[in-house]
Amino acid sequence: MCALVEPASKCKQRVVLRFLLLEKQTPAAIAKRLKAIYGDKALFRVHVWKWCKRFQEGKTNLHDENRSGRPSIITEELVNSVQEHILNDRRLTISDLCNLYPDLSTSTMFDIVGGCLKYRKICAPRVPKELSSAYMESRFGASLDFLTRYNEKANDLINRIVTCDETWIHYNNPESKHESMQWSARTKI
Repeated sequence: MCALVEPASKCKQRVVLRFLLLEKQTPAAIAKRLKAIYGDKALFRVHVWKWCKRFQEGKTNLHDENRSGRPSIITEELVNSVQEHILNDRRLTISDLCNLYPDLSTSTMFDIVGGCLKYRKICAPRVPKELSSAYMESRFGASLDFLTRYNEKANDLINRIVTCDETWIHYNNPESKHESMQWSARTKI
């Protein structure tokens, strides 16, 4: 028998199939020879019969015909629009994006964000809401140091303290780790 050769593309096997068919071999014999030459990578018997029938009908194209099906709705404009929304607010979730684009499914939005834009969600670092014992000891030590300095040099220390008006500072303290997640572009490691 013949020695196995490197796996060939389907088109290359179809060329061999067409050649053997022109030599007046039967589809069963062709399938057997392809299996002997290409092993597990050979065309299935059903496909050999299908292609033999096509070639006998006079078709010469070795490539698969275009299949009808649902065309992709992901366009460059849509991807750019989704990216603009994400860049404006990196805390948007897939559900939020689906609400902005009601005609798109969740899986399509995943394809756009993860596949086309290559974004992934990352979490903000967690800040403890309660002081741990280590932080308490650190603050206690700093306060004790301040009191010691005050007792030693009270007047000098008070003159060096800077005070200001009461200021309200607003900051975002997320309630959960999930709410703190943001979109980030994937980086190559």
